[in-house]
Amino acid sequence: MTTEELGKTFGPRLRKLSPGLQYKDSIGAAVINPVWLGSARFAVVFQVDERSRRLVQVLLTFNAGTPPFGSYAQARQALEATLGPPGTSERKTDYSSDIPWFRVVDRWTFPTTTVVLTYFEPDFEDTSWNKSLTVRYFPTRPNEPAK
Repeated sequence: MTTEELGKTFGPRLRKLSPGLQYKDSIGAAVINPVWLGSARFAVVFQVDERSRRLVQVLLTFNAGTPPFGSYAQARQALEATLGPPGTSERKTDYSSDIPWFRVVDRWTFPTTTVVLTYFEPDFEDTSWNKSLTVRYFPTRPNEPAK
């Protein structure tokens, strides 16, 4: 899907970004804000390949301040209602460093699409640290080139 096709699909809700947001190997070319997943508010960033300008990932980022763990739980519940239970769930903590952290990663893998929900809390005692809550949709395997 190209940015032009995204525009036709989402209409006036889609806002093209110029210049785009630079990611490691893609550009955030367009955004929809806000989008609700359960009662958690997200911004949706459509990331495209720099060369082909085709969609490579859809990234939802929590954008209602610092995400509490309850927002993760609500987003997971909303995803489970549509996708079923995640295929894998990983919960990790590290109390050995100066700054303890907690991370939850839930993954749904389908033949064409993978969905990953991630909640990260870098410090249990200090709420000023940046917590994050994201959902990523991306191809499970490389797409066939457009013909």
